[in-house]
Amino acid sequence: PIFLTESSFSILEQEVKRVMIQVIPLLRDNLSEPLTSQIQLNIASTIIRSTASVFDSDQISENFAGNLTTAMKRYEGNTVQDCAHNIIVDLSEVLFQDVHTSHIIVDEEESGQSEDEEDEDEDGEEELVLENGHTPTPQDV
Repeated sequence: PIFLTESSFSILEQEVKRVMIQVIPLLRDNLSEPLTSQIQLNIASTIIRSTASVFDSDQISENFAGNLTTAMKRYEGNTVQDCAHNIIVDLSEVLFQDVHTSHIIVDEEESGQSEDEEDEDEDGEEELVLENGHTPTPQDV
């Protein structure tokens, strides 16, 4: 597991909130519309612009964009009103995980550590754990 201090968690939480505040008006403006690929693109573009300074590498940025698309794709065709809450939760989770991963990569590059030194869970994904042993959930954000 990757341990987060309370202050690191708080910083990540604030970054996610800052970005999601920009997404909510896009959802609100389209409440009665079906979630189309164009609305998804507008949301993803807003998020990517808001996080441009976080992602140094094009590959990380492309993975992030793919994760955003995947998170919204399952709601395509539903009215935005019917899925807005779930979209916010799912996008917040993607943001939290990907921004945290980006910070880890930058920290490792700066400290010279290799990816081989990371602990991974059974799925090959990093597990975030706060110092108090709590694993953050999207509801924490």
